[in-house]
Amino acid sequence: MKLRPSCLLVFIVVMMCVGLPACSSILKPPIIKAAETGEIDKVDQLIAEGVPVDTSNRAGVTPLFMAATNGHEDVATRLIDKGADLNTAILKPFQFEDGVLAKGATPLMAALAGGHGKIADILMQNGAEVSASDENGLTPLMLAASKCSPETVAACIKKGANVNAATTVDIVAKGRETVFSGTTALILALSNKKAENAAVLIENGADIKAATGSNVSPLIAAAGAGDAKNLQFLIDSGVDVNLPDKNGTTALMAASAAGSLSAVEMLIAHGADVNARSTLSYTVGKITVPKGWTALSGAAFAGHAEVVEFLIENGADVNAKDDDTHIDALFLASEAGHLEVANFLIASGANVYAETKMGTAFCVASHYGYPEIAEAIGEARQKLKDQEEAKTTDMTGTPAGHSFQTGPESEPAGDSAGE
Repeated sequence: MKLRPSCLLVFIVVMMCVGLPACSSILKPPIIKAAETGEIDKVDQLIAEGVPVDTSNRAGVTPLFMAATNGHEDVATRLIDKGADLNTAILKPFQFEDGVLAKGATPLMAALAGGHGKIADILMQNGAEVSASDENGLTPLMLAASKCSPETVAACIKKGANVNAATTVDIVAKGRETVFSGTTALILALSNKKAENAAVLIENGADIKAATGSNVSPLIAAAGAGDAKNLQFLIDSGVDVNLPDKNGTTALMAASAAGSLSAVEMLIAHGADVNARSTLSYTVGKITVPKGWTALSGAAFAGHAEVVEFLIENGADVNAKDDDTHIDALFLASEAGHLEVANFLIASGANVYAETKMGTAFCVASHYGYPEIAEAIGEARQKLKDQEEAKTTDMTGTPAGHSFQTGPESEPAGDSAGE
């Protein structure tokens, strides 16, 4: 039975939508598909039959770009030997397993983005342009710094890569942290916990004080990654430990939220303000960080007990509240179910009656199913009541100048702990 033209069109559209093999053969030239899957014999056959080595699809993707993206060293080498253009840039964004490459990305950038350092080395040895950039200003060196080995980073620099090149716009990708305009290879290396890559960049003249358009500095990036070695180097180089980003986030806040005790200790030893507060609310992934967030807020919410203890021992205000919801560290620990942190906060004088726009710590612990935390708060409240009663009945037994904060006289509905 023959299909009418209209039926054939519907069939093709359906095949494209469901992503069956028939669709890929229509949209992707065979040589590109062979390069993607690493079929070197097929690539050889097609080239022998006269298929151009630089055949591209509508997005500008070539066989070499596809081989580089997928780590097929033998295919990439064969294509180069056959005269493939090393610097053909894609015309549209290209999605692959580890993310998205923007318009303007080259085969070298594709190899580096996939962490395929050996292919990147082959491309550079054969003349791939290390100073290329995509439409966002992202360069091969930036990708090498965040994805590859220090040897690959060094190879890029040796070939002439600009160590202080910066992105030109904010790069926003679903499910990933925003790469802000002004981000350098050094900031990317530090943010991705590539300490050795950062060291290579610094040794080769990377600007240790250059910050992004949102003022994220190498110091904040190193602190957030818990990179103590480079953090110490940056501090020793005279970087201001209290310089915040555009949201008011400091290096100490970043280190505390990440749970890096060594970084926290180092920053405080060099004068970091333990009670600095963020100046704007902002979003990280699915979490909204309110204005007035502190280093203790981040550590408590993430459950980093040792960091919480160290911050309080060094003067952090245990009852500091944010400006938006009036939430304190005890509420955050209770909401997230961190019993050890909650117990330490209570023992350190946290106000167990503190009110927020979301209720009390007791309320949130009960609501989210953390009975041990709710019980600890209830016991602390009862202890305060007992002390108040003892003080009322026997004023002579109260130490001079000592008082207890009991919070509001009445509690919210359903919050009856310690009654």
